Amino acid sequence: VADLKDDLIFNSITGHTTPYTCMVQTTISAEREILNGIISLVWGFRDLATELAVAGEPSDRSALRVLGLVERCEQPPRLSELASLINLDLSTLSRHCATLTKDGLLTRIEDTEDRRACRFTISSQGRELLSKVIQSRLRALATIMHDWSESEKVEVARTLEKLTDALNGYQGNGK
Repeated sequence: VADLKDDLIFNSITGHTTPYTCMVQTTISAEREILNGIISLVWGFRDLATELAVAGEPSDRSALRVLGLVERCEQPPRLSELASLINLDLSTLSRHCATLTKDGLLTRIEDTEDRRACRFTISSQGRELLSKVIQSRLRALATIMHDWSESEKVEVARTLEKLTDALNGYQGNGK
């Protein structure tokens, strides 16, 4: 597999997605190719999300992630439960939930099991916003992948799910 040496490391810092053709060609591992693809995908989708932003969409993508997670929970989650699911510290998550609640996208409810704690539900306004954001992204993906076969789309979805599961289960030693 050929790649332009260190192009995506530099690009991941600057946000540029176009390789610099003046770099030296090298052979890289499949893992490096995957990493390069992930970096390009993350930056490309970040740029796409900025371009497709829906009115009222939080500018902080983490807040949008919190909103989506609360919607998918079977029962209204506590702040501590959300923190463990989303891998954010309590103070950061607390700020996101406070902002989303202030903006009318989340509703804070009393925890019937522990009156000192609270739980969160997505409000109808939050559900409507999240639906608009998802539909906007789905329309873009449909346009981008218009010439892909259904089997190619299914293969990508399965591979992404497998990679996500592996990342979520990774217990690295920090090195």
